[in-house]
Amino acid sequence: MPRNKHPNKEIEEALKYAEDKHWRIENSKGHPFGQMYCPYKDSTEPCEGNGKWCRVGIWSTPSNTGNHAKNIKKIVDRCIRKQEENNNE
Repeated sequence: MPRNKHPNKEIEEALKYAEDKHWRIENSKGHPFGQMYCPYKDSTEPCEGNGKWCRVGIWSTPSNTGNHAKNIKKIVDRCIRKQEENNNE
């Protein structure tokens, strides 16, 4: 089932960026827009050993939409497992 489009253009672009990097976006019911899940998360080892970036909340109406969009992209780019994969190539 396709996800809902985020009402803010900057955040929607950040979500598309995450999806291009194979992150999974799931819509929520209620105030939060949804959750974003790392594609490298598996049942044996979270991304940073503590699961810190394996799941990220996406807000419907953050106080600063530009910062929220930048943070989404930053989390995707800083994925430890992705960096490890790139270093092994």
